[in-house]
Amino acid sequence: MNTADRPPLVPVLAWSTSQHALSMLQVFVVPAIAPAMAAGLGVTESLVGVQVILVYVTATIASLFAGSLVVRLGAVRATQLSIATGAVGLALSAVPSLPVIAVASVVLGLGYGLINPATGQMLEAAVSPERRAFAFSLKQSALPLGGVLAGLAAPGLALALGWQGTLLLAALASLLGAGLLEVPRRWFPADARAPEPGGGRAWGDIGIIWSSPPLRNTCLAVLTISGVQLTLTTYLVTLLVQHVGISLVAAGIALACLNIGGVLGRVAWGAATQALGSGSAVLTLMYGIGVLGLLAFPFMTADWPLAVICALSFLLGSVIMGSPGVFVSEVVRLAPAGEAARAIGAGYFFAFGGAQLGVLLFIVGYQVMESYPATLWLLVLLGVHGFLMSIRTLLALRASRADGSGAGAKD
Repeated sequence: MNTADRPPLVPVLAWSTSQHALSMLQVFVVPAIAPAMAAGLGVTESLVGVQVILVYVTATIASLFAGSLVVRLGAVRATQLSIATGAVGLALSAVPSLPVIAVASVVLGLGYGLINPATGQMLEAAVSPERRAFAFSLKQSALPLGGVLAGLAAPGLALALGWQGTLLLAALASLLGAGLLEVPRRWFPADARAPEPGGGRAWGDIGIIWSSPPLRNTCLAVLTISGVQLTLTTYLVTLLVQHVGISLVAAGIALACLNIGGVLGRVAWGAATQALGSGSAVLTLMYGIGVLGLLAFPFMTADWPLAVICALSFLLGSVIMGSPGVFVSEVVRLAPAGEAARAIGAGYFFAFGGAQLGVLLFIVGYQVMESYPATLWLLVLLGVHGFLMSIRTLLALRASRADGSGAGAKD
């Protein structure tokens, strides 16, 4: 796309990031008010885990078809559909019935599975190749931002309005956000188009990934790195309390350091990718550093200074939690021209699926070995797999340059 034809970058980045953050708020608001919901429904708080699983499983399946839907509807309309679908899910979640809330969780997952390719396509239309990695890293900071907003606002609102009132207010805010997207829609006049043959079918979008060795290896790397990411965010406090033996408060501080590292890492590594010009090389470096950090966990004890534990958590957050922006920008760079949305959707099938498989592997591993130090080696192996796959990406890119094929890269 010529520079003159591009929508204005800064406003589009703001719109795409804010809509992505709104989608993440939709996902996080139920866990944020889980105690109030559990009390109102007369069930245990642990059932929130079932709700999260339903959301993520549905999002994984939806991501297979999301890219082609973005192509058909256009980036803005698809983003509006994603947010509006999430709003319906939130409204249904306010019904005091477990079966209805289960359906609502599926609806939330459908909206969540669409948001990455939709906002990614929106941003891809506005950003130049040399700024892509940094811009996408900024956009992906919406994930922790949405979680922070839900954590800060939802519990207080639940006290003031009740859990049902909080969910309905979030649904109304979502509909308002979707409606406001009419403002930038004028920048995307010829956005929608008919999908290519095979588009709309799961294998059609996966085929974009699988037909390109660099893309395939990049997504196989994120398959296991996503497992490490979700396992760390879910079990870091438990690991530090049960395995290392530090206090719950100290473990909470370490978790905060992990998340802060993730936010700052997205921006810093995006800038590094922009400076170096190779997202694959940066991902390889990040995953390699991540493996070194993971290697320390089985040997960690309560004798370690809290500052060291927090520094290690920050480091892991910056390289493991901070990698999604560079990953998405690299998927866009390596995808065939005009297929960014479909490639992002299929790429997130690997990311979502890998996150769930990683947590499942950790749970099963602990049940079998009954030892956190032993189970932690499974996380190390997942990280090593991601690192090796990223090296294979670099080798595939080198081979494609040697034979002149370009491997689908558009820069």
